[in-house]
Amino acid sequence: MFCSKCGTELGQEANFCPKCGQAVGTAAVKRSGPAQYEYCRITWEHAPFGEILPQGYWVAEVDATEIARSPKVYFLSPRGNRALVSVLLAEGWEPMGSDARGNVTAMRRIKEQ
Repeated sequence: MFCSKCGTELGQEANFCPKCGQAVGTAAVKRSGPAQYEYCRITWEHAPFGEILPQGYWVAEVDATEIARSPKVYFLSPRGNRALVSVLLAEGWEPMGSDARGNVTAMRRIKEQ
């Protein structure tokens, strides 16, 4: 069995996932192998010029297709990044990487089968 939250393989007698703490039972998923993930890249995109201060958007993409966008914010604003990440977390994505400023730049989630 595998954890339905993080995809970790579980022992037959497990009551909780050793990695994320998810309760086992109805939350366990039977799969033929390890979890398959889809990956999301988060990048900064400049808004059209004409503004006094540089502004833009944080954009989330899967396979070069935009899936979400932050509100317009000032240059590389962590507030915009956090807003976008909170939307993605609610959709089952988990952070994987960040830049030197602490902005999340990569996320993943288990593919639905």
